[in-house]
Amino acid sequence: KDKATGKTQNITITANGGLTKEQIENMIRDSEAHAEADRVKRELVEVRNNAETQATTADRQLTEWKYVTDAEKENVRTLLAELRKAMENPNVTKEELSEATDKLQKAVMECGRTEYQQAAAANSGSAAGDSQGEQQKTGSEEKKE
Repeated sequence: KDKATGKTQNITITANGGLTKEQIENMIRDSEAHAEADRVKRELVEVRNNAETQATTADRQLTEWKYVTDAEKENVRTLLAELRKAMENPNVTKEELSEATDKLQKAVMECGRTEYQQAAAANSGSAAGDSQGEQQKTGSEEKKE
C-alpha cells in the first residue's frame, strides 16, 4: 500500500510453460523408484570413505610405532594391502569393504595398545632407574660428609 496515495498494488506471478501436473507426478515417481539405489550408493560411498580413512591411519601408524613387533607390523601391512585391493575392485560390496576395514582397524587398535603399554613400561622403567640413580647419589653424598 502506498502511504502517500493510499492505493494498494498487487503483483501476481503465474507460470506459463512450467511443468504440468503429470510431469511433476512422473518426476516424483521416478525419484521414488531410484531412492533405494541412491541409498545403497550413498552407503557404499560412506563405507569407502571410512576405508580410506582407516588405510591412511594405518599407513601413518606403521611409520610411528616404535615398540610394535615386526610380525604385528607385517600383519597390518597384509590387511592394509587386502583393504586397498578391495577398494580398487569396482564390484566390491559394502559388506566386503566393511569387513576388510574392520579387520584392519582391529589390528591397528591392537598394535596401538601394544605400543602404548610398551611405551608406558619403558617410561616407568627409565623413571625408576632415574630415581634409583638419584637415591644412590644422595646416599654417597651423605657418606662424604
